[in-house]
Amino acid sequence: MNKLLFLILFIFSFSFISLSQQLYSFDSFSAQIQNSTLTVKDKEGNDVFEMNFSNPHDYATDLDGDSINEYIVIDSTNMQNLPSYTIYIFNTIDEFSLVDSIASGITEPYNMLSDEEGGEIIITGNKDFEEFYDGKSDLFIPINCWKYDSGQVYLINDDIYDLYINENDDIISYLDSFFESGESNCNSISQVKSAIASVYANYVNAGEVTLASQFIKKYYPCDDVDAFLQKINVLLNEEKSDENGME
Repeated sequence: MNKLLFLILFIFSFSFISLSQQLYSFDSFSAQIQNSTLTVKDKEGNDVFEMNFSNPHDYATDLDGDSINEYIVIDSTNMQNLPSYTIYIFNTIDEFSLVDSIASGITEPYNMLSDEEGGEIIITGNKDFEEFYDGKSDLFIPINCWKYDSGQVYLINDDIYDLYINENDDIISYLDSFFESGESNCNSISQVKSAIASVYANYVNAGEVTLASQFIKKYYPCDDVDAFLQKINVLLNEEKSDENGME
């Protein structure tokens, strides 16, 4: 066989295989993504659910510790040449259904075992904070922590501490490198507004209001600091208000 033809056939075959993802089997359903379309069948092979995505990857995991896996899809699109992620959590008990979806922005969602919470939690970005992005420099957004239980997803930011502090350690190291003198320069502050807003929000979510205030005094000693903080606090309060409305 011609080597070029063989290579073309190999690439085509690999591409075709990559469009068909793993088949996940649950007690009453099976779920598989093909060509970015999720199709769910019952035990008799009847289609019971279908949903289209852009660039998905999926997995199954037990989020609430009941020995029954939930089905997770993480989808992504491109916004301003940056990825924009959304996580979808599906119920697989009795009726296959979408429990909730969370817009995560540039932060790819993931789940992890939390010693503080005593179980699995979901970590996403807070997409609303992308409004501080100047479109030129690095973009940072704070994280949100979520818990899945009894078919519901809810914020647990107030229950998590270490994760927020670790996130801030990395962002502050970035800021210290940006401001080589160790002090912020208000002439270039627009390039790191998203980083500063993220650290402040992470501290607030961790319950470290005093640290948040001290951080702002050092890294944002600019004339518009009150307006800047007001905008951050509005976004944080909107997140809590939206969560309360879901309950």
